Amino acid sequence: METFDKESVIPFYAPTVFPDAAPTAASTGEALPEPPFAQKVTVWGQWLFDWIFSLPFAGLIVLLMRFAGGYRIENAAEIRRRFRAIRREGKPLLICLNHLTFIDSAMLMWALAPVPWYFLHFRSFSWNLPAGDFFKKKLIYRVVAFFSKCVFIHRDGSKEHKNAVLGICRYLLARGEVVSIFPEGKRSRSGRFEPEKVTFGVGKILASLPGCRVLCVYIRGDKQNGYSNYPPRGSRLHT
Repeated sequence: METFDKESVIPFYAPTVFPDAAPTAASTGEALPEPPFAQKVTVWGQWLFDWIFSLPFAGLIVLLMRFAGGYRIENAAEIRRRFRAIRREGKPLLICLNHLTFIDSAMLMWALAPVPWYFLHFRSFSWNLPAGDFFKKKLIYRVVAFFSKCVFIHRDGSKEHKNAVLGICRYLLARGEVVSIFPEGKRSRSGRFEPEKVTFGVGKILASLPGCRVLCVYIRGDKQNGYSNYPPRGSRLHT
């Protein structure tokens, strides 16, 4: 894995890491709140439950993507080798991911490592922030979210609510967990990453956690022309 200056961007076909992300004037502001004790207990209780059931649950999700969806991960061995190398560095890791389908986070986890490896290195199984104003409305989505290290964030929520969720993210990152965020906040309507739609969430986390690294990942099926609920069946997923 190559390293970069903080001001440079060098494209890679596999995940790219920007080391030691530092806060900028645009991202600084009020400190993110520390989660209350009850919230910490809830989060770690969910972590333990998810770890216990990770092999059957995550294994089922991968089987559904592999056989029901017919999806394939291109260059999986090299992507996974790089991810393992990044995790061995032992620094907080925030993943910024493009957003085109409902299952981008699941595809990302599948691309970065196999399920048995996650069971042995569960801190590397990323936390995600699904939209509570949509996914929390249906029981099936709530169940899936609970089993897959998710914390709901309401896009129509107050500033205090959003900062509280980002504060949980900071708390988890500082304790060795991985967190994934969609910087655009919702699925891209153009089918491409839209820099003008990026929100301030990532900047707030980085400003409050010096030394946090950012892993920028773009994942897309070869048959994906725009946004959709799921990638077209039989897609080969490029990361």
